Amino acid sequence: MQEQRTFTKNDRFVDYYWYWLKLYKQGQVRPKTFSNYTLVARQLERMWPNKKIGEITADSFQQLVNEFAPGHARGSIQKFYTYARIPLLRLHHYEKLIDRDPTYGVKIPNAADAQLTRAKFLEKDQLQRLIKTLEFDQGTYSDGFMIVLRTGMRFGEFMGITPDDINFGKGTLTINKTWDYANRNTPYDRFQPTKNKHSIREIVIDGVTMECFKRNMEGCGRGETIFGTIACRQSSGWNKHLARICEFAQIPRLSMHSLRHEHATFLADENIPPQEIAERLGHANDQITQKVYIHRLESAREKGREQILEELTKIG
Repeated sequence: MQEQRTFTKNDRFVDYYWYWLKLYKQGQVRPKTFSNYTLVARQLERMWPNKKIGEITADSFQQLVNEFAPGHARGSIQKFYTYARIPLLRLHHYEKLIDRDPTYGVKIPNAADAQLTRAKFLEKDQLQRLIKTLEFDQGTYSDGFMIVLRTGMRFGEFMGITPDDINFGKGTLTINKTWDYANRNTPYDRFQPTKNKHSIREIVIDGVTMECFKRNMEGCGRGETIFGTIACRQSSGWNKHLARICEFAQIPRLSMHSLRHEHATFLADENIPPQEIAERLGHANDQITQKVYIHRLESAREKGREQILEELTKIG
């Protein structure tokens, strides 16, 4: 049981963060979420080792977020900001140890480096180059990339797939759990619940996807994670391998999560109804799926403008 402690303005913020994390989050949130909070705590140990609670202002918090931003994707910056912000608000509103709201007006800086090197969506010719590269390689990582690209699974769901989840006769895949890939010591047969109830689903898969699974199932127990036994457990390791594949294919750099977006984009291009896409991806509704359509509409408009200009130049 966490021993209660009284803090003052002269105590280190990082000490309060660890105390707050263990008291209010440990055992109350999913292990992956708790792991994310822990990573933020370690960042605070490095970046704010001696920062006192009473010294924190909106300016200093903005500076902290700005210093964290370089080299990180916008999603990572957003998580850092959010997970650091919650205890700061408690210190201000409830503990009354910070006089003025230290989060007021603090903004998420643009992740310029990440935006320049990563793309959320590929054009059709780029997607074809990626697929041809994966087909040529047929290694463990390339097979994994192909599976995610053709199913739209989240990384945790992909890592949680076992041989029992695949029905080769019916051509279906059952997604009903995730694997704790953030924990390096997780046994191959220990799993976690899906993100939400909508994430539990059965989807159809094609022959290419089934072959990718078959090539990597040798020696895997029926209830064991297939790819967790033979490849890197962390998404960061998979993303590094994917970056090399993208470089070879001469396309913008992608992440594992980007492959999920690519799957949705492909289905949208084929005029699959948004609700069906949402169900396949395990979304609660089709609002996220609608963003894919918006992106494609904007892309089509831009191409239309370019074509108009090209035709006008022919007039002379």
